[in-house]
Amino acid sequence: MLFKQMKYFISIVKNNSFTKAAEENYISQSAISQAIKSLEDELDVKLLKRKNRGFTLTNAGEYFYKQSILLTEEIERLKQKIIKISTQKNDVLKIGYISNYMGQEIHNAILKFSEIYPNIDIEVYTANHEELYEQMKSGKLDIIINDQIRALSEEYVNYFLYKSPCYIEISKKSLLNKLKEGCY
Repeated sequence: MLFKQMKYFISIVKNNSFTKAAEENYISQSAISQAIKSLEDELDVKLLKRKNRGFTLTNAGEYFYKQSILLTEEIERLKQKIIKISTQKNDVLKIGYISNYMGQEIHNAILKFSEIYPNIDIEVYTANHEELYEQMKSGKLDIIINDQIRALSEEYVNYFLYKSPCYIEISKKSLLNKLKEGCY
């Protein structure tokens, strides 16, 4: 049984006409009639009761019509899914981080992410704070890992990964060294 025969049968029943179904499927009326005759022969069942220039569905024809609609819709979904899979490239996650970052945490996080999501490609960029911000604004980066040197923008979701202590070193020769601890 061919998929086309099912489509032809659906078209005939839907249009209540062999002629209109033939036009809809861009074939001759005799070709569509032969396809349905061949289908009935293959199934060894009459699907249509032909009368003069019209027809009615047999019980088997009614059942076949309903099931054919379901099957052809499922086949079309399958076809679309196969086409999508064959043409779909992996999604790409573009990450940018501050170029003076020296730790291994980002590298390790990317490796872990790749293990969990092998179908997502990762592109990594490094730049200074302003360049990363501009690339994020223009949509060239999905995520940036940066230090905070400006107010956080409401346009983005902002997460603090960690707070690091900041120290100042003062030369023993400096006048600032004479200040009491905690005054600076």
